[in-house]
Amino acid sequence: PLWACMSGAVATAALFASWRLGRLIAIYLVATVPIFVYWSCGRAQKIFKLSDEDAQELFYDTADALMAPYITNSFMALGGLFVKLGQWVSNMSYGVPVKLQESMKRLVDSGSADNQAFVRAAIKAEFGASIEELFEEFVMEPIASAS
Repeated sequence: PLWACMSGAVATAALFASWRLGRLIAIYLVATVPIFVYWSCGRAQKIFKLSDEDAQELFYDTADALMAPYITNSFMALGGLFVKLGQWVSNMSYGVPVKLQESMKRLVDSGSADNQAFVRAAIKAEFGASIEELFEEFVMEPIASAS
C-alpha cells in the first residue's frame, strides 16, 4: 500500500539523517518514525472504515514487521541506555507487539564487543599503563559480555 511505501521512504531518510546529523537526530527519529507509521495505520483504518481485525491484518502486522528491525537496529547503534531499554522491552509480556519483543531479544543475546582501541584506551586510562606492561598475556576476544 501507499502508506507502506511512504513509511519505507521515511525510514530510509531517517537512517541517512541519523548517520549524517548525529546522535540527537537519531534519538528523535527512532521515536518519531514509529509514531508516524502507527499513527498512519490508525488514520488508514478510519478512512477505510476497517474493523480492528482487518486493520490488524492489513496495516499493523506489516508495520510491526517493518518497525521491529528498525527500532532494534537503532537501539543497537545508539548503545548504552537504549540497549538496556530494548532488553527491558524484550522481556515485557504486555503492551508491546510480539514482533518487537522477538526482535529486541537480539539486544539480550548478541551484543557487540568493544573494539580493541577502546579496550586499550580504557585500560591505560584506568591503570596508567598499557596492556603489555600490565599483563604477560591478554586475549582481546571476549569470552562473555554484559551491557
